[in-house]
Amino acid sequence: MIKAFKGLFLVLLALVFSIAIGAVAEAACTIPFDDINITTNTVLCQNTYYLNDTNSNGRVITINASNIVFNCNNSILIGNTTGRGIFLNNFTNVTIQNCNILNYTYGFHLNLTVKNTLINNTARNNSDDCFFI
Repeated sequence: MIKAFKGLFLVLLALVFSIAIGAVAEAACTIPFDDINITTNTVLCQNTYYLNDTNSNGRVITINASNIVFNCNNSILIGNTTGRGIFLNNFTNVTIQNCNILNYTYGFHLNLTVKNTLINNTARNNSDDCFFI
């Protein structure tokens, strides 16, 4: 009888642990906002975001580090035809992936950068350039 309770206890403990791990994995994503600075590996929470360049500094998402991965997780970022959706200036070895960028001045603006990788990204309806590299 005690072995049966031990077995049941272990099964319940494993179930609680797996649920807790799943909650942590889901909570590990980031909700973007105007003027967010990305300095570490980042995964966005998958969604559609209406992000305007509200203070007119020309940038919505700025990547401020080398050797990182920025993963939009197939999110859609929609602006109001101003600013840069994603801006990378003078950093190297950055991967930008799974981003859908619409309605900015520039969808992706990579300036003075080398050895960066763009994977599975889409830019549409940006007023000047979708990809400005």
